Amino acid sequence: MTLAALRQDVVTALESAGLTAFPFFPERPVPPLAVVVPAARYVSQPDEARTFCTEFSVSLDVVLIMGRGTNQAALDALDAALETVIIALGNYTIDEVTVYKINLNAGQEHLAATCTITRPDVTIAEEG
Repeated sequence: MTLAALRQDVVTALESAGLTAFPFFPERPVPPLAVVVPAARYVSQPDEARTFCTEFSVSLDVVLIMGRGTNQAALDALDAALETVIIALGNYTIDEVTVYKINLNAGQEHLAATCTITRPDVTIAEEG
């Protein structure tokens, strides 16, 4: 599996669960949406393997950006979106969830969260 295909699989799972999702940050994001991008520690070897191995751990950030509204409505929407991520991505571990506010589209402030997920058993190979 390629890394791009893995990101697309996550996007497809999130879309099937009802979220609007992208495998990259769209040029003009329209919340609410989820964006799946590489995490800071994108690809790593298992701790026990310090030589060449065929399976890797791949970590991705699922960035959830909520629509505008009251603080309570945005937080409720964020909770629902996080629950959707947890249920839809059962074959991943959730490493961390960070909540913050983000400015989009001419400075409009939106509630957002980054959910770092990891899949420990990925075989990276060319498509075809």
